[in-house]
Amino acid sequence: MEKQENGTDNRPVFHVGEQQYCERAVNGKPANSQYFVLAIVMLLTLVGVYATVFLYPVLFPIIIAGGFIIFYLAKRLKVEFEYIYIGGDIEIAKIFAKEKRKVIATVKTEEVQSIRKASDPAVKNDLKIKADLSKVDCTEQDPEVEYYAVYADHGKKKCVYILDLDEKFLAFLKSRYKNKMSI
Repeated sequence: MEKQENGTDNRPVFHVGEQQYCERAVNGKPANSQYFVLAIVMLLTLVGVYATVFLYPVLFPIIIAGGFIIFYLAKRLKVEFEYIYIGGDIEIAKIFAKEKRKVIATVKTEEVQSIRKASDPAVKNDLKIKADLSKVDCTEQDPEVEYYAVYADHGKKKCVYILDLDEKFLAFLKSRYKNKMSI
């Protein structure tokens, strides 16, 4: 595999007849609520340690359970997102601690409404005003990085997926969605 300028490996790109395949993995940022839950569990575990040592030694299993919960929650703070483009469809997955992969969405070719830069004022306006539009942020949320918004209509549910796309991934999208891209 070739190395990109920033030192990361290029992801595979395959052309099989009309099928095209490209994937991209990026770091993600866990939700603030996950940090809050972890802090609460840590606090309760510390209270349990105090109660076990000084008051009720019978509560020792609670400390063990708290330790396991803290370990599990801390692992879930290591998040990556993976975008896979195959034949016009985009699959978005969330990877926890490089162990568990969960598909967030599969956007079929016919569901894509438009693709724009996330910094576009129209995108920002849509995200503020439209109540029926569901936002799914699959990025590290770094203000220095240019992100892209993929608008999808899943029937009754309309979503905008915020993605961190590189030039190679954008090239595949442009080849398939050139009339839907405003970049």
